[in-house]
Amino acid sequence: MPDYFVGTWEAIVSTDAIDYEYQIKLQPNGKCSVTVTTTCEVEGNEITQSASGTYTHSKDFFTLKVNFRKGTMKNLRKLAWNSVYTFNDDKSSFNILVPADNNSKTADSRITLVKVE
Repeated sequence: MPDYFVGTWEAIVSTDAIDYEYQIKLQPNGKCSVTVTTTCEVEGNEITQSASGTYTHSKDFFTLKVNFRKGTMKNLRKLAWNSVYTFNDDKSSFNILVPADNNSKTADSRITLVKVE
């Protein structure tokens, strides 16, 4: 059975203050790399940070863990996503719930990850 998660996915997480654009590369061995891009509203410049991590999935749950040890975004030092997922019919996108500000479990947002590769 094919692993529909393997590939490159993109998503946007929006908060009241800022938008984060994610590119997530999931490998067949459970490893992943994540690049996050945002725009600093004060200075207007683009900020990007990248890190490696791990992911798992089961019949119902998708989990992604990444630590940005030398991250340049002060509000985004780690990702700890753990959510029920739902694929679309052709497996080119899936939905999960994530903490919108990555600091509060009460501020979950439903995002769609779209496969680009």
